[in-house]
Amino acid sequence: MSTPSQHVPPAPSTSPAIAPLSARSPGWSDAPKRKWWKLIAAQSGQVADLYRAGLWTVVALLAITIWFVATPSSTGEDRASDISSAEAVKTINDNNTEGAPQQQVVNGWFVADTIPILSEQLSDVHEAINTGRLPSLAFLFGLGACADLAGRSLLSFVGRKDQSDRTSDVNQTPPNQVVPTLEP
Repeated sequence: MSTPSQHVPPAPSTSPAIAPLSARSPGWSDAPKRKWWKLIAAQSGQVADLYRAGLWTVVALLAITIWFVATPSSTGEDRASDISSAEAVKTINDNNTEGAPQQQVVNGWFVADTIPILSEQLSDVHEAINTGRLPSLAFLFGLGACADLAGRSLLSFVGRKDQSDRTSDVNQTPPNQVVPTLEP
């Protein structure tokens, strides 16, 4: 015996209704069609701020690295003790002088004692300059400024390109529509 088949209605769905992509938010429906620069230009203010913050953070970290890596090889000894010993010898000799000619001789000895000390100090300064620390930092900050300027220009160009695409889309008329013109 066969029983008549009964029609059972389908069970209602318990999952929440998902709105179509076009109803979710503006820009979702055309996201696959949009070009990458249009997506960037839509948020160009945030992208520009993130770009600049990231760029200058990297530049600062590199500057710190350069500062500590490019240290002078000499110890940069303190020459104050050498100078003070030369001054002490001069003071002792000054006390033994009796007249201008002897004072001139003592002053000559003092100059002869201090010239090697001063030349060593200048050598240390010259070596510190030639480590490449200052030129490297100047180059790094110049490169960072150029990258910042180039990035801002590129983001500005992308923003203008997006605006021109929007205005050209608005100003275009469909091919089958006739634009009325005013005749004098």
